[in-house]
Amino acid sequence: MLIDLLLWPLIAIPASLVGQQLMLLIGLAAAFRRQSDAAFFALWLGLLIIANLLFAMALFVPLTPVNAGLFGGVLSIIALSHADVRARAAALIHALTADRPLIPGIAALALAAALVAAQPIYWEDSGLYHIQSIKWLATTGTVPGVALIHSRFGFVSSWFALPATLDHGILSGRTGALLNGFILFVMASFLLVTLRRWWIGRHDLADVFFAAAATIVLLFCLQYGIANSPSPDFPIAALTVLAAWSYLAARTETLPIAPFLLMLGAATVKLSAAALLMVTAIILLLRLDWRQRVVLAIGSAIVLLPSIASSYLATGCLLYPFYLSCAAPDWALGPDNARRMVRAITGFGQWGPSVPPDAGAWNWIPGWPLRRLSNVMFTLLLGLSLIAALVQWRVITRSPAVRHVAILAAAGMGYVLLTSPEIRFGIGVLAILPALLVAGLAARNEPMQSEPVQGQRAGTAGGRAAIPTVLMVLVAAEGMNTYRLAQAPSKANLQAEVGVAPHLLLPPLAMRLGRPIALDPAFSEAETRQGFAARQSGDVAYYVPVPTGLCWNAPLPCTTETVHIVLKLRDPSRGLVGGFAKVTP
Repeated sequence: MLIDLLLWPLIAIPASLVGQQLMLLIGLAAAFRRQSDAAFFALWLGLLIIANLLFAMALFVPLTPVNAGLFGGVLSIIALSHADVRARAAALIHALTADRPLIPGIAALALAAALVAAQPIYWEDSGLYHIQSIKWLATTGTVPGVALIHSRFGFVSSWFALPATLDHGILSGRTGALLNGFILFVMASFLLVTLRRWWIGRHDLADVFFAAAATIVLLFCLQYGIANSPSPDFPIAALTVLAAWSYLAARTETLPIAPFLLMLGAATVKLSAAALLMVTAIILLLRLDWRQRVVLAIGSAIVLLPSIASSYLATGCLLYPFYLSCAAPDWALGPDNARRMVRAITGFGQWGPSVPPDAGAWNWIPGWPLRRLSNVMFTLLLGLSLIAALVQWRVITRSPAVRHVAILAAAGMGYVLLTSPEIRFGIGVLAILPALLVAGLAARNEPMQSEPVQGQRAGTAGGRAAIPTVLMVLVAAEGMNTYRLAQAPSKANLQAEVGVAPHLLLPPLAMRLGRPIALDPAFSEAETRQGFAARQSGDVAYYVPVPTGLCWNAPLPCTTETVHIVLKLRDPSRGLVGGFAKVTP
């Protein structure tokens, strides 16, 4: 926990400086009505830039604390060489220290977020490939054919790059929740800022919207277990809310560049964000001339290039699992594998873990709403979104900013329903319209403000009631989450090896949930005790976890099941760094 609290400022300071510098370079310095809103956006923008640049670095070298520290230091020095950046940084520090009632609240949130990040990681996808992806970037960088070991390594993400730089030494295998824990703190802190504005009556539509949407997203991510994991689903949900918020928080005369930049960064975190990237791009392009459109296209291609290159190196597909982007190098997974992966993702969203043999394009719909508890939540939020759109229809049609928010929500919900109706893929867009409804109801006795309300000093009764209510619900959610995670090993017929008690110094090691209660005859007692077993495929020695299914922090290369193809090292003299290829008859 203490390590997280020490490392978060080392992430926040360079990210904030880099984000502020880019905002000045592209003319976004005055885009937001409030200084604190601009600082919040700059922090996210800088974080996405640094993660993407580190991801580009991983194409050539492993990510280490040394090269990342030098890289972040150089970027910070360059940013601080600009007087405007220094002035903005000084103004932000002054604003934070001047608003004394916020300081203890933010400090308490930092401690709470660090406690969440210090819990063991139980999210299944993290054991499946998130932790191992971080380990690969830290040990070898991006290598050709890594998805031949496990196809899910083809889901490349810039979000794994930053924790990978610190996944060395005493922190090896312990950085999985570092970045998402930081995001939990950042989102909760800005939630506190917006609630405080509501409390003292200096709120606007964007503040109430963010307070409602962030509460929904944070509650879900805490309950679902992805807040204390490296899952890209958490930042995607947060960035979706931020894109909608930035339409409302920016000045009316400003081009809608901010939401586009957020979604452009989100597309490097997870490919599924490309759908919302297209929506924000269309909204922006309609207000640009042809020269600006060309510049935007070239800049966007440069930003996406590291993700495209990483996907190609890992899988042989430029945009895995989009099968039409697949080529045929000797390390390629091939278009058939990409099609199977798409069907698996869609089938999981439609049917859950067990897809029936007669599954079709439409027969999943009748039983879907009640098939799982998460589907019930999805259905309720979807219904609430439709009600919110109807109630707010007049505002949607009259206000360009609100209309853009509604378009973003509608397009996102449609995309999730078509591709994989799983709530964790859509919680961000599902929160938008209900939050917009809350903002509208909060302003029902006064006109919706496009600018902050400065004259009013006392908040409404609803605003004052919202703060303790939201905080109590978040605390209750975290308590329930801790209890639920504690039950995870026993539900998997495992004897727990790591508890949920706070780890006060170092984060816990990402490890299997526990030892099998009943021994698997396929593995020896020694293999069961150490948690993995050695296997061979051609020239490549690899490891299988015991019990099978989740690799966690097992040695590289690890896969969740026996490899059924014959592999070879592409360059035996370089070992794993040279990558893998299939042995052809």
